[in-house]
Amino acid sequence: MLLSLHIRDFAIIERLDVEFGPNLNIVTGETGAGKSIVLGALKLLLGDRASPDLIRTGARKSVIEARFDVSGLPSTREKIRELELDEFPEMIIRREIGATSSRAFVNDSPVVLSTLRDLCEDLVDLHGQHDQQSLLRTGVHRTVIDAFGGLEAMAAEVRRAWTAWRSAGRRLHELEEKIDADQQRADLLDFQRSEIDAVSPDPDEEDALHSEQRRLANASRLREESAALLEALYDDSDSLYDRLSACIDQLGQLARLDDALEEQSSELRSALIVVGEVASSLRAYAGDMESDPRRLEDVHSRIGSFEMLKRKYGGSIEAVLAYRVGIDGGPTREGLDRERADAEREVRSRIDDLSRLATELSLHRAQAARDLEPQVARSLARLGMNKARFEVEVRRARGDDGSLTVIDAGKPVGVIVTENGIDHVEFHISTNEGEPPKPLSRIASGGEVSRVMLALKRVLADRQSVPVMVFDEIDVGISGAIAQAVGEEMRSLARDRQVIAITHLPQIAAQGDLHFVVEKSESGGRTAANLRRLTDEERAAQVARLISGARVTETAVASARELLTSASETS
Repeated sequence: MLLSLHIRDFAIIERLDVEFGPNLNIVTGETGAGKSIVLGALKLLLGDRASPDLIRTGARKSVIEARFDVSGLPSTREKIRELELDEFPEMIIRREIGATSSRAFVNDSPVVLSTLRDLCEDLVDLHGQHDQQSLLRTGVHRTVIDAFGGLEAMAAEVRRAWTAWRSAGRRLHELEEKIDADQQRADLLDFQRSEIDAVSPDPDEEDALHSEQRRLANASRLREESAALLEALYDDSDSLYDRLSACIDQLGQLARLDDALEEQSSELRSALIVVGEVASSLRAYAGDMESDPRRLEDVHSRIGSFEMLKRKYGGSIEAVLAYRVGIDGGPTREGLDRERADAEREVRSRIDDLSRLATELSLHRAQAARDLEPQVARSLARLGMNKARFEVEVRRARGDDGSLTVIDAGKPVGVIVTENGIDHVEFHISTNEGEPPKPLSRIASGGEVSRVMLALKRVLADRQSVPVMVFDEIDVGISGAIAQAVGEEMRSLARDRQVIAITHLPQIAAQGDLHFVVEKSESGGRTAANLRRLTDEERAAQVARLISGARVTETAVASARELLTSASETS
């Protein structure tokens, strides 16, 4: 139960201190008086994000604090123990909003917003006009069914199974991409291996090829010039050989006169022998030297193959051969193939788990829908919708190609599977006798949606143990006897829990056990809002103001007292 609320320097609230009571607490006030500000402060205590714009002008920070009685809430107290927070019969939540940051505290220990939201999840059920409109979204219908049927844990299992399936699928996809990449790499290596082996390069061969290329490319010049040199050395009438022979004869004659010249004569004879041998070699060389265009083309091609390998595999034939050795030592696919097989088995296993859990959840949702229908219908009857028919459609959305195959009763059924299961849940209603139920979003008026929401809250309250329920102006679109019925239903709902209702209707306000009013005042050129509890006499005047407007008449006061008396007698 919410015991008290303290607000300081928040929006137009300078200071507010209020204590709430058990059962039904009514909050009223003129439009723009600040009711939404009080509600916004409460939302911040439940974990909403804060903005520095909310700090009252001129103040350094805003402070919002609430005391909750958690003595009868074992689940909340267990969460407090798990978080190693100080444990008391009362839980104090405080938010401090500064210019650059905000902080949250539980029992004076700092906590993050996610922790605060988790703590308050089962503590306060806050329903505003936005939530009322959300009832027109079918996604909310599924959560209502899960809450009514106590299926949240089962739905969480489905979400975990769906996440595990998606994760396993991603792993398999990544492995398949890696295997494809490795296959492309293997194909490339096979090509490179074949390319190098087809050339079969040898480092010693490269120099020989270049020498042969030069010789073949210059064959004509080599033949002609070697023949000319042969003539100059030997064949010509005035050849070097003949002139050297004459020189030897002359030097021999001189050596006979002086022994000192014998050595030079011997060396000159050796030179003559060398010239003769060179001439003989040149004769054979010139005779054998012929042009061979085909061989030159082959040598060109062979050198081109060497250059191509060098460009692609390292810049030298030695580097090419080293790369070729590395190809044979590359990784194999056996390990990845085993991983893929394991990943495929895991995906199949995850699909089986998801299929089983989603199908089981679907069956339970169908049963919960059947159980919910008559209870909501009875609650709607108490709210003045006696002829209303309420039905819950739970169907499995058929999937197109690519949807997961879910096994149902041993047969594969193609359905759309999301993290929420395989069900499309939608509320249908008929508000007029003789008309078939149609989707709530298509036919319900604002007032009817308000009552459907209240009926659902009433039914869910019987299944859940949220101790504090807050209704923010869910009386939109209703009046008169319907408003009276809504007020009585709220009062009934508040018998075993605390209800705080913000309303504009006197029929609902009269049902309250306590009545608070939000008022604005001006002082020193500043506007301030405040929330105060009304006395019995003030309460009658406030209800009368709701009846007649700004000018409160005696008739309105009498009507207000009649409403208050009637409410107390029926409580």
